[in-house]
Amino acid sequence: MNFPTVSRGQADKGFTVVYNNEGGELIPGVVCEFDLTATTAEQGYYVEKVDIVVNATTGIAAPLAGVVTNTIATASVGRLQVYGPCAVTVTGTVVAGSVAVATSAGAAPTAVGITHVAATTTNVAYAAAALGVSIEAVSANQSIVQLQIM
Repeated sequence: MNFPTVSRGQADKGFTVVYNNEGGELIPGVVCEFDLTATTAEQGYYVEKVDIVVNATTGIAAPLAGVVTNTIATASVGRLQVYGPCAVTVTGTVVAGSVAVATSAGAAPTAVGITHVAATTTNVAYAAAALGVSIEAVSANQSIVQLQIM
């Protein structure tokens, strides 16, 4: 984890170092998940874009890794934001106060946030896909989300 120098003039943000295993570059606003792998050195380090549509009972089937803030080239090391206010690409307006949830559906690029689903069928796997709470709906394609992934 990396927490930049504390500043009274800016909100705290937290980052994690990762390896881009997507097969293409990862661009700002994209939500990433950790690769499920049996190779110890890759666990908690190799990431790719969220590649499944979120499901109310099964979530996204992989642990959330964070959100890209600076482009990470293919097969390169970079960092993802895991805590604090972050611009996230979304599918439709995620109004302030709504939970933003990771999914692969609805917009280019894939791996974006959507507003939460309030249903009796949701369970802990769905909750694990939550990025945090939207604090500003910038547009129908971007929301500022107070990330709480760590």
